[in-house]
Amino acid sequence: MCRLCLRVSWRHKLCAVATIGTLWMTNCASPTRPSGKVWTFDNGDNGRLLSVGLGDEIDLTLQTIGPGQYDERPSVSSPAVVFSKVSILSAQNPGGPRQLFQFTAVAGGHAVISIPHTGQNPRFEITVDVR
Repeated sequence: MCRLCLRVSWRHKLCAVATIGTLWMTNCASPTRPSGKVWTFDNGDNGRLLSVGLGDEIDLTLQTIGPGQYDERPSVSSPAVVFSKVSILSAQNPGGPRQLFQFTAVAGGHAVISIPHTGQNPRFEITVDVR
């Protein structure tokens, strides 16, 4: 009877070690582990398609030329990307204000970020593919 307990116990231990090793090698099979990268873009990236990972931050620094500023309520077409905040980096710039818009990729999918301007500058728009 005691020999049987040792065999079962040894096999259970081996199975547990193999399971833990497999999960460790496959990163627990979790496709949603955030990468945490910060991506920075500016006016020159208007119209661009971005590919980012879950948990990544998207920072858009937009410079206004002339009167007006970018709208502080950007639209995001899907819940894959969420708007975090906007900050004024330099309001007294001779060319116009510089604004930092921050977003976070929170789910897989596609999202279009659109930020209109209150003056004559073109609307800023990018498409984000969250993988």
